[in-house]
Amino acid sequence: MAGYANLSLGADQSPWMVHADAHEDFIRDHKLCLLEKGLNPDHQNPSGIKVALPRTWRLDEQVESQVTDEGLVNFYFDTEHHMRKVIENAHIPIADG
Repeated sequence: MAGYANLSLGADQSPWMVHADAHEDFIRDHKLCLLEKGLNPDHQNPSGIKVALPRTWRLDEQVESQVTDEGLVNFYFDTEHHMRKVIENAHIPIADG
């Protein structure tokens, strides 16, 4: 373990800076974005979720989606109203049992 005593992991380097315009673009592009990750990746694939949820929300034409390398699904809404509608109507169905 003595070999790790002087490990800096890049702390000795100058911080990486993002240009203000790129940061503003990112904020604008993700302002109306919801992220989703399946709870059981063995039975829920991101591609299926990408297609199924907008249909469930009845917003097929108002939502764009993208699957990330990490298995998340980003949903981009046209309007804040549509995103709020999804959030306010969100529920987790519990099977009777």
